[in-house]
Amino acid sequence: MNISAESNPHCFTAQPQRSFLENHNAIVFTDEDMEVPYPDHRRPLYLEGQINDVFIRRALVDTGSSVNILPLSVLTGAGIPLSKIVQSQTSISGFGNQSEVTVGYMQVNLKVGPIRSLTKFYVVDVDVAYHALLGRPWLNKHKLVVSTYHQCVKGRIGLRPLRIPGNQAPFNQSEAHYSEAEFYTECTEPMTAPKHMQDGSTAVAEQLETINLNVFAWSYEEMPGLNPNLVSHTLNIELGTKPIVQPRRNFHPEIEKQIKNAGATYQRAMMTMFHDMMGKEVEDYVDDLVVHQRGIDVDF
Repeated sequence: MNISAESNPHCFTAQPQRSFLENHNAIVFTDEDMEVPYPDHRRPLYLEGQINDVFIRRALVDTGSSVNILPLSVLTGAGIPLSKIVQSQTSISGFGNQSEVTVGYMQVNLKVGPIRSLTKFYVVDVDVAYHALLGRPWLNKHKLVVSTYHQCVKGRIGLRPLRIPGNQAPFNQSEAHYSEAEFYTECTEPMTAPKHMQDGSTAVAEQLETINLNVFAWSYEEMPGLNPNLVSHTLNIELGTKPIVQPRRNFHPEIEKQIKNAGATYQRAMMTMFHDMMGKEVEDYVDDLVVHQRGIDVDF
């Protein structure tokens, strides 16, 4: 509020206290809400969330969108059946009036911060940087106010103020090809390279060399207080059963070369054949198979 004197060019400014505004249902953004260390950033606002309890890192907040959008690839990755999509071809116009026809729409269980709700999304089959786009329908439904400058969303749940900060590390090294990732260069560099990085790059090697080996436990004695039930392995056999030493098996040298991976192949085969019986009627070991029958155990 500005009050100007008619006779003198002095200007008096009255600044309401933040506590007054919050107690009177006002939503205020201050320097304390700033999530980025510099003011001239160009970052979009990504929120972390969950879709049907599957974690997503890039829910893009877009106040210019009149619909919520979900890429088809996210549904596939989240294991959501595509049969739940309600077939509806709707044309969505974007920047430059370029249109994209939707596959359909569906309702998903969306959780962002403390807000959990059944949310309608239009599904598009395109390659985009975001995992979900939250438009005005989601924002207005929950009475949220956005500040891309402060990189956070604010609102209220009942009488309690609500603040959801933006994700400041939404991209990893394998996603650096997206154009939006350039705004997070300083955040993606120190991120631990996940298993995707197998090209032997120098940067990854330098990161691995700085690992402190003292944080690892190399034996059970180095883990005091750990419950033995978590690390002990027992055989499900009857008490008093005498152990049997199996005779040594010799193979032809040519055969030995071909069965170097026999252990892993055997395990995969057993899991494929007896996956619904493991731990019940069948016990599978590295080179042994025990089948439980009533009153007798058959050892193969």
